[in-house]
Amino acid sequence: MMFFNYYKIIIIQLFFSLLFFTVKAQEITTIENVTRENKLQNHTILCITQDTQGFLWIGTNSGLYKYDGYNFKEYLVNTKPSIINVNVKALLIEGDNLWIGTKGGITILNTKTNKSESFNYSTDNVLSNDYVTKLFKDINNNIWVGYFSNKISKHTGDYKFQHYDLNIDENNECYSVRGIVETKHNTLYLKMVCETSKSTTILEAKSKSNSLKTAVITGNIEDKQVLLFSKDSSLYVVSNNKLYNYSSKNKKYKFIKKIFNKDTVQNSGIYIDRNSKIYIGTKKNSFYNFVLFIF
Repeated sequence: MMFFNYYKIIIIQLFFSLLFFTVKAQEITTIENVTRENKLQNHTILCITQDTQGFLWIGTNSGLYKYDGYNFKEYLVNTKPSIINVNVKALLIEGDNLWIGTKGGITILNTKTNKSESFNYSTDNVLSNDYVTKLFKDINNNIWVGYFSNKISKHTGDYKFQHYDLNIDENNECYSVRGIVETKHNTLYLKMVCETSKSTTILEAKSKSNSLKTAVITGNIEDKQVLLFSKDSSLYVVSNNKLYNYSSKNKKYKFIKKIFNKDTVQNSGIYIDRNSKIYIGTKKNSFYNFVLFIF
């Protein structure tokens, strides 16, 4: 079994480019560029997770990589085992299985047996779309799949899915699912990005049995880098460098504080650790942390 320096994991997850850092967190005592002198440094890191054995899995625009603390093992379309597409957009651990969402479908890799199985829309008609943008597991262990479209799917078992239309494309514009968080039982919030105007819409999605009821809670935010996260059954939103708390009861946002003055959050650059500290990566190759309960 392999274990890693906990902060090294945080650093790799937050940055898409790991060449330079400006550290804003006193807790970090050592920073190491683990991608130097290997091919990973030329890739864009899009997602990261850790399996039950402690190995780190890194999804990039040019392949999937397994990191054991010393070396990287590459997974491509022509390796054994293989992945369905090298543009890896999302990763999710479910037991011993690693779900790999890509621009061409999903591969499920068993991290112990090293065997993989792939499926998509074009060939198998299993998914709603080939281009997977998000993977999310809710409190009930249901796996949700977001796409480069206005649809979302729930895994019902045996690689079968229930598909839902999010009813957001009233003007026939192209939307994609860029974030999924859960605040409480059967309540999801989705970050939808309009690929035409690059604006963000936040949806509330409530599931019941085989149905999904959606409603727009905020539309046309002129900020593509909006971040969503949940804490203590509440939805928090970072937009234009400001932190807000959303109340589902009165349907309003409460401004908490401005996080940065001269910086911008990095899309998907957020991580909440086991001590409730929140780490946010920014476009200026910096990252910040704060403890939510101090506000």
